[in-house]
Amino acid sequence: MTHNTKPISPLRRRMLEDMTLRKLSPKTQATYIRAVINFTRFIKRSPDTASAEDLRQYQLHLVEQGKGKRDRYAMLSHTLLELLHTWQQHARAHRQILPGGWLFPGQNPVNPLSTRQLSRAFHLACKAAGIDKAVSLPSSCAK
Repeated sequence: MTHNTKPISPLRRRMLEDMTLRKLSPKTQATYIRAVINFTRFIKRSPDTASAEDLRQYQLHLVEQGKGKRDRYAMLSHTLLELLHTWQQHARAHRQILPGGWLFPGQNPVNPLSTRQLSRAFHLACKAAGIDKAVSLPSSCAK
């Protein structure tokens, strides 16, 4: 029988202990450990030296990368592109978005609009437009 005698860093040991105390399943623990390993590879140093800006850059990296590590591209009509550009100019002028921030920020402008917030806005728009039938957002747009 072979035992893994590889030393564990104090940070990893503490993380494992905390997850065990919180009664996280082994699968969830493995997922969290993998996430920290990926973050460590991204910042190229120990995660205990990470700054808030490192976390922000990593989150942006994950969003840009998309699900399944594939970038997402969508064709936009010229009219929609102009409308989005107009919105961006208006939002910047009225300080509704941060410089270099999300085009559609959430309640905290550092974060994007959540799926729940988008769904609420969608249903309010349907109600305002007089659409009475049951409608929903396409799942590919809401994620």
